[in-house]
Amino acid sequence: MEHTIPLRRADVRTRRYRGVLVIATSERAFELNEEAEFVFRAIDGAATVHDIAARLADRYRYALLDAIADTWALVEALAERNVVVTAPGQAGATSSYGWTSPSAL
Repeated sequence: MEHTIPLRRADVRTRRYRGVLVIATSERAFELNEEAEFVFRAIDGAATVHDIAARLADRYRYALLDAIADTWALVEALAERNVVVTAPGQAGATSSYGWTSPSAL
């Protein structure tokens, strides 16, 4: 779980609306709160769930274990909604699938 590498799907669109980040797939749109936006923007196809959670914990002063649980829950929810895909990885390693970071949204 912690070593899973999430990647945003290329066909996901984002837009800021009334101060909230909205992400949209061809089927649905979702609003993200500030912490969820932080996690979503950290998903680059190279960072593991643990890497992202560590950044979240540092930024918002969370306990690392809580940040890991929250990050994993969000990644799972985004994967279920076809916003991200996931692959197993190793901490600190780039994806063996040859993914490159999508351009900044």
